[in-house]
Amino acid sequence: MAEPVSIIIAIITPKPGNFDKVWALLDDLIAGVKDLEPNCTLFQAHREVEPSAPGEEEIFMIERFKDNDAVVFHRENPALLNITRIVTEHNLLTKPIYTKTVRPEKGFVRT
Repeated sequence: MAEPVSIIIAIITPKPGNFDKVWALLDDLIAGVKDLEPNCTLFQAHREVEPSAPGEEEIFMIERFKDNDAVVFHRENPALLNITRIVTEHNLLTKPIYTKTVRPEKGFVRT
């Protein structure tokens, strides 16, 4: 039986005034994942529509991988390591990036 698909949900919380800087950094990350990770089948950044307070907009990443090996490979991607280093060194976030790895169990997908 095939290993189940893995989904990563990541929440990035930029400090007030840093949203645009962090959002721009995602361009290199997205390109790096697209170029180096053929087993990543979905990699999207989502902007929060209604932040709890002005200037507290969060970024939600939805990432889908064919299997757990692809998730392990993703965690070693130089583009991911680079954005993590930059946001840490420049103190751009209010808290560490929150991530959870999950797998689909119920529901549907329409195409």
